[in-house]
Amino acid sequence: MSDFPMPARPGMPVPLTLDEKGFCALPPAPPADGEKRSAPGVYSGYTFPKYNGFYRHSLYVPVRDGTRLALDYYVPALDGAEEKEPLPVVWQFTPYGRCSCRDGVIRPGGSHLADFIRHGYVVAGAELRGTGASFGIREATNNPYDQTDGRDVNEWIWRQPWCNGRIGMVGGSYVGQTILSTLAGQPEHLRCAFITCTDFNKFDGWVRGGVARRFGAGNPDVPLEVQLASAVPVDGDEDRTLLTRAVKQHALNGPQVGPFEELHHRDDWSEQADGEYWNLVSASTYKDRINGTGAAIYLHGGLFDVFRRDTFILYRNLTVPKKLIVGPWYHCGETGLDMAAEQLRFFDYWLKDVPNGIMEESPIYLKTQFMPGGKDWAFYDRWPLKEAENRSLFFGEGGTLSPQAPQTEGEGDDYAARYDIATGVESGDPADLDAKALVYTSAPLETDLRVTGHPLASLWVSADRPDADFFVCLTDVDPEGAAFLVTEGHLRASHRKTAEPPYDFLGLPWHPSGAGDVKPLRSGQPTRLDIDLMPTSYVLRKGHRIRVEISNHLRGFYALEADPPAKIRLHRDPRYPSYIALPVVEA
Repeated sequence: MSDFPMPARPGMPVPLTLDEKGFCALPPAPPADGEKRSAPGVYSGYTFPKYNGFYRHSLYVPVRDGTRLALDYYVPALDGAEEKEPLPVVWQFTPYGRCSCRDGVIRPGGSHLADFIRHGYVVAGAELRGTGASFGIREATNNPYDQTDGRDVNEWIWRQPWCNGRIGMVGGSYVGQTILSTLAGQPEHLRCAFITCTDFNKFDGWVRGGVARRFGAGNPDVPLEVQLASAVPVDGDEDRTLLTRAVKQHALNGPQVGPFEELHHRDDWSEQADGEYWNLVSASTYKDRINGTGAAIYLHGGLFDVFRRDTFILYRNLTVPKKLIVGPWYHCGETGLDMAAEQLRFFDYWLKDVPNGIMEESPIYLKTQFMPGGKDWAFYDRWPLKEAENRSLFFGEGGTLSPQAPQTEGEGDDYAARYDIATGVESGDPADLDAKALVYTSAPLETDLRVTGHPLASLWVSADRPDADFFVCLTDVDPEGAAFLVTEGHLRASHRKTAEPPYDFLGLPWHPSGAGDVKPLRSGQPTRLDIDLMPTSYVLRKGHRIRVEISNHLRGFYALEADPPAKIRLHRDPRYPSYIALPVVEA
């Protein structure tokens, strides 16, 4: 029986429903013992739940160009009486619906909504222009309008009688990106933000190494009839007249998925966005404006999230008060740690001046998988860890992986590309990859080996085609042969050029990937590819083996597929040594 982890995935929130007056009674809060405790995921005794319900209000908010955006806000209530005193506000800016309606019953939206309301926060959610019940047109995903719209909504909230002037934002994935856009718009009255699993540079997050990732489950190109059926009207629009007019405007939205498949270079021009799309919508382009707000930022990442490299790079490039928590989760997961408590700790500190010590802790809190001695969660002061040292393992004859550098000239392995590999980078199970890729496996480990940081692969390859994609996966194999995919990296060979990055890239190889930077392979000529794998913190245990799989395809990417399949050679001799370097932290 394998004891490999099953990385946590986000769960479904408990649905909250409203009565005909817009009131919702909250389920009772867990009992509190009153003892003061404040640590990651642990919070009690500093503030107490006061409210047991809330009222929903919904309206249109006009932004500077006159476009009206749909917004809901939820005011705490005690025993059915709505709070009249102004309170701090936590809000989110979303394309996924500010609320939902099923069987005629409206269900509020928002991360950990009940926890915030019980503790005396107004919670608000606004829909991006061109989505939901909001008016306007979205030319492209992560529209540049998000900056000015986000700023205008934030400042509108600040002026409301139910807001005490202290505002924070919360959200993950696309909604995390809209927080960064709002910050780039430099609102005057946004104090802090809690951001989960989002990208810092749009190209590096989605077209990492020149290989575009398929958009994912939340395809935003939603038919109008579906939008009409799912969008929720604001108060006073019971006949859905305004909603229908708003959704009809969405017919002019540009295709939201197209750029992810079609714009292969970092400087590609997009007609629908009227600019170099990737640079136009990337938070990295506006990092100085984001830092200029001074707003405190708490980043929440996952060790199995598709944006985990961006999470660490974003953290490194922030100069505002900041924190980072990373655990063994898939995209926007949090299981095993009370993230509602952690968010409340953060917002209590920044929006209520509660002296709970959260900003006195070391800034990074990270879990290392299989760390012995019960020390899997630990605080750190920096990333990458200064004590990590690269340890190289070379690909050898017969599919071996060892510290021994190659000694024999002319050695290499030939491989015919496979484009039917079912293993994906978010699956964890490399069985299909092991059956169809080039595979190299170490001898059983004599001691535990802690890998914390960014593994780096150096491949010498040649091919019979001018281009090919290369995927490198790092896998843990237990004594019974069960395997778990720990991390991966990939690069389109023509994008192999490296250059100085425009922001701190943690010393990793940065590929400019401009249209003028690409260079085809020359048939049969060995060429070096420098590929960084996604960051990890994982203990490969004694008796386990390290495995590296090299392929030209993984499920979930717009990978190059040649017909007939490309013929690849991986070189592994003294002149062209191929290896992987692991960032090892000694016990």
